[in-house]
Amino acid sequence: MDAMDDFYTKAERLLDLISRVSDQLPDNGEELPLKFREDGEIEFHDQLHAELSKPENIDLKEWAMANAKKLFE
Repeated sequence: MDAMDDFYTKAERLLDLISRVSDQLPDNGEELPLKFREDGEIEFHDQLHAELSKPENIDLKEWAMANAKKLFE
C-alpha cells in the first residue's frame, strides 16, 4: 500500500470512529468528539480516546494525533 492509500484508509477509519462516537454522545452528534486547541494540539473526547486506545486501533491513534487537523481544515 502506498502512502496516499494508507492516508485515505486511516482517514476513513478515523472518520468512521468519530461518527460512531458522535452518535453515542448525549448532544446527538452536534459536536465532534475532538477539539483543536489554540496551541495546535488535538484533544480527543474520552470515548474517542478509548476507541483509539483499543488494540485494533492503536496504529490509528498516533496517525490521528498527527493528521486529524488536516481532515477538518
